[in-house]
Amino acid sequence: MLSGLLVFAFAAGACAFTTDFSALLGFRLLQGIAGGACAVVPFAIVRDTMDGVEARTMFAKIMTVIGVAPLVAPLIGSAMLGIVSWEMVYLSQGMVAFILALTVAFCLPETMDKDRRPSLSSATLASRYVEVIANRTFRNFTLVYAFSFACKFAYISASAAVFIQTFGLSASSFALTFGLMSCGLIVGSSLSARLSSKISPMMLISCALCAMNFAVLLSLLLALLDLATLWTLVPLVTIVTISFGIIAPNAVHCAMQPMSGVAATASGLSRSVQMVLGAAASAFGAMATSTLTPVISMSAVMTVCAAAAGGILLWHRLHLPAASEPG
Repeated sequence: MLSGLLVFAFAAGACAFTTDFSALLGFRLLQGIAGGACAVVPFAIVRDTMDGVEARTMFAKIMTVIGVAPLVAPLIGSAMLGIVSWEMVYLSQGMVAFILALTVAFCLPETMDKDRRPSLSSATLASRYVEVIANRTFRNFTLVYAFSFACKFAYISASAAVFIQTFGLSASSFALTFGLMSCGLIVGSSLSARLSSKISPMMLISCALCAMNFAVLLSLLLALLDLATLWTLVPLVTIVTISFGIIAPNAVHCAMQPMSGVAATASGLSRSVQMVLGAAASAFGAMATSTLTPVISMSAVMTVCAAAAGGILLWHRLHLPAASEPG
């Protein structure tokens, strides 16, 4: 994590001072790689140090930050561009990353002993990935988490076209509406943390997926009947974000529970699948707008993703004994 933060800080500073567009893209790619290296560590730390309700509660807190960050970051960046130059945006990123690196260096102890750290040889890495992929529980819950994220990301990528172009919101009104709907993620994660000691993760995921599928199906039906309005879509999307806030920490917990000893590998693979499916949902939504309205295309992609998550969970429950479900 420390190395990732330092590389991220360097890349952000390089973006601010470069004058070549190709170099800017290269440094942005380096930023993404460094950020990805940092993102997988918290999941591994929680798996290495916590179990049960304590782990689920911590995952809920982490998922709140991970989920809210990509929602509010564009709003912060837009606000900064109204005051300072784009170079200052990158310098701000670099300064924040450097401060976080200092915090990690002096305040976050290492959670894995040296004798437990695996070799970095290609054979060892390959065997760890095979071990992770071979675990059915990890595969299923990772896909549930990733498809739920894709459902939410389909809304994020299409939100400007839907709310500004279709419903005619101004930029400021869109930012306010977007922010209010994003609060659903905080609500969902908070509910998950409060309920984790009373309700099993499987039940929480099942109920949240039912709510998510209901919301996206109703949204798609209204869009197809040309009855979708701002006042119908906002509550439905908010239900989706609340549902994801409940699904994410519990699905991640269930996926990581059997991954003792390979937590970092499992965390990295989980995040990779999440981002690939999120990008695919965004791409399919953009392609669908060539023949469909933005509201229909967004709702259709969200419906497919939510249905996939629900179908995978149902398959898992039918093929895995209840006694072996993660707790």
